[in-house]
Amino acid sequence: MDKIYTCCFIGHKTIKETEELKSKLCEIIEKLIVENSVDTFLFGSKSRFNDLCLELVTKIKEKHPHIKRIYVRAEYPNIDEIYKNYLAKRHRFFVGKILFNFLLYIIKNIIVKKLTQGNF
Repeated sequence: MDKIYTCCFIGHKTIKETEELKSKLCEIIEKLIVENSVDTFLFGSKSRFNDLCLELVTKIKEKHPHIKRIYVRAEYPNIDEIYKNYLAKRHRFFVGKILFNFLLYIIKNIIVKKLTQGNF
């Protein structure tokens, strides 16, 4: 079985969106795909950072069509069919709260350590 390497974006509701930020994020995303075999990207729904990363990964997907975008939702209130269809078009899968909490653990304990040690 092939390993699946995943990146999860969780960020601030509001951000200072600059070309430098977009450029650095694109560089990191490309590196994750090409050098680290990341093929799955997870996105939340409640921040501009998440939306920006989704936009960038969607654009990069044109160059790397094998990558997947996954929408992670922490809660499941009643939503109508129109919103479900919108989400289905924008993201490939929906993931529940247990996986979301597990991913937060991974981000805090693995990815942040690698970033602070300069391993990315």
